[in-house]
Amino acid sequence: MLNIGEFRPTVEEDLRLIDLVDRFDRSPMSEVEAYGQRAVVGSLLPRRLQLMLSDFRDDPTANAFVVRGLPIGGMGEIATPSDPIKAPREVRGFQMLALSILNRIATPFAYATQHEGRLFNNIAPSEAAESTANLGIGSKYAFDFHTEDAFMKWPPSILQLACIRNPTRTGTVLSGMPDSLSDEIKQILQRPLFCVGTNPAQADWDKVDHGPILWGDGAWRIMRFNEVNTTIREGADSETASAAFTQLREMIV
Repeated sequence: MLNIGEFRPTVEEDLRLIDLVDRFDRSPMSEVEAYGQRAVVGSLLPRRLQLMLSDFRDDPTANAFVVRGLPIGGMGEIATPSDPIKAPREVRGFQMLALSILNRIATPFAYATQHEGRLFNNIAPSEAAESTANLGIGSKYAFDFHTEDAFMKWPPSILQLACIRNPTRTGTVLSGMPDSLSDEIKQILQRPLFCVGTNPAQADWDKVDHGPILWGDGAWRIMRFNEVNTTIREGADSETASAAFTQLREMIV
């Protein structure tokens, strides 16, 4: 069973959050300025939220944390960008809240090779991506199951999703490493026998090195997984590795 924490602001906490959003909506900042202010803004979050985020960060059994009811402020009046990569990069109140919340549990970062290195990626429809599978910016095809940036040598430990508008009320599916996975299979998945390939957006990258699907010990294990874009290193262990990957896929997808 997944361990998911949840924060829903009280009336008093909501007023505090609205005040923060309004403050940064009135004076939007650059990404560099916002990054420099993230800890200060984090200290102004409701005290109960700060404590819950600290508990989530320090709990090895925690899978996810949901913050409900954040005020979106002026972001709600801005049209969805037609090109998510070329959208304005100024940071407003809602984005500042999201950044400060993430900073309470981890070190926020962005990849220079994705979305032109922007700190906040816009997951918004793009006509240019409509006919390309496995792109999260408007493809008409289903996105195959994966963990975020699984192809990276050092993928992120935590992914933050901040929703501004969701007219169809589409949910987010959470999955994780099943408790029933045997220690033998876990040990195989921790060996550098798997090559998690890139998505179409990184098609011009050099070949990604082989590595493990799982790493870490005990409750702190981290998984990187891509259902359709993973190959097995050729060699004496390839059949064993392929069987382990197939068993994991059948249990989580």
